Parts: sequence; structure tokens; C-alpha cells
Amino acid sequence: MVVEELITKLGIDWKLLIAQIVNFGLLLFLLYRFVYGPMIKFLDTRSRKIAEGILNAEEMEKIKQEIKERGKEIEQKAQEKANELLKKSKELAEKEHNQVILEAQDKVKKVIAEAKANIVNEKELAIAEVKAELGVLVLMATKKVLGEKIDAGIDKNIIEESINKLK
Repeated sequence: MVVEELITKLGIDWKLLIAQIVNFGLLLFLLYRFVYGPMIKFLDTRSRKIAEGILNAEEMEKIKQEIKERGKEIEQKAQEKANELLKKSKELAEKEHNQVILEAQDKVKKVIAEAKANIVNEKELAIAEVKAELGVLVLMATKKVLGEKIDAGIDKNIIEESINKLK
């Protein structure tokens, strides 16, 4: 019993030591069962939730990138459609512009043709009036030169000869 003597000399009561060991074991069991165990479960649950959150964040980032790419594609398609519509609008405007110009040119040609016809008619009327007046003047001049009345047949012959000489 050397160990017993040694323990006694050190001032350790072995019964008390055993009771303290049992109490310490019981305390460890209770702490593990009611404190450490639930805390480990809580930390594991929390770790899983954090890991899921990180995965969800990564998925959301991928989804965000896909949405951005789709947005860019949609924007590009919309821009292409807008350009196409603008091109068609310009072509239509150009066609209408050309059509308006052609119609205006036709109207101008018609107005010019009518003006030329009017000028020709007025010229012919003026020539006819001048011939009539010239005939009267020639007749008056002939009467003054001859001093007498000339019959209608001679008057007509003299007037026509005078007008033909003027042409």
C-alpha cells in the first residue's frame, strides 16, 4: 500500500478524490448532454445554412449574369428592329419624296404647256388684230394718196399685197 501512503502523505483523501472524479464525470456528461451537444448542433445547423447561403448567392450570381446576357440580347434585338424600322421609314419617306417631286414636275410641265398654248393663242390673236389694223391703215393711206374711194375688191387686193410684203 505504498500508493495509499503516498497519497496520504500528499494530503489527498482518496475517497474524496473518487467523489470529485465522479462529480467531474457527471458534470462533463451534463455539460455535454445539455450545453455542448445542443451548441454543436446549433453550430452545425448554422454552418449548413451559411454554406447554403453561399451556394444560393453563387446561383443568384449565375442567374444575374444570365439575366444580364438576356437583357443585352433583347436590347440588341430591339436596336436591330429599331434600325430596320428607321431604314424602312427612310425608304418610304424617300419614295414619297420622289413621288411628290414627280407630281410637282408633272404639274410644272402642264402649267408650262398651258402657258405656251396661251402664248401661241395670244400671239395669233395679236397678229390677227395687227393685220386688221394694218389693213385699215393701208386703206386709209391709199385713200389719202389717191384721194378717192376705191371699190371693195381693189381694197382687199391692196391690203393683202401690203400685208404679204410686210411678212
